[in-house]
Amino acid sequence: MINEIPKILFKHEFTDIRIEEKVTILGEEGGNTGELSLKSFTTIWSALRHSLTEFTSMDSASFNNLLQAFKREVNEYNTGYKLYRIYAQKPQTKFFL
Repeated sequence: MINEIPKILFKHEFTDIRIEEKVTILGEEGGNTGELSLKSFTTIWSALRHSLTEFTSMDSASFNNLLQAFKREVNEYNTGYKLYRIYAQKPQTKFFL
């Protein structure tokens, strides 16, 4: 998908299209951003607990254990994720006099 967005922008006459890739390390190794990102991930998964446990036939205790294991492994293996930022200049507006 990341390769298709610039094509779409170009097709609609955007210019100076740039893609910036940013890797964020989750947990302790990622500093404040990593800690907040890990908290965000676990908060979202916790909010989806009911649906996920129902879908996976997992009980609540197993889900909690899985979430704790995720947090430990993130810190142990320096887990990260990639974010892409895409910048482009809007097309010039054509005025008719």
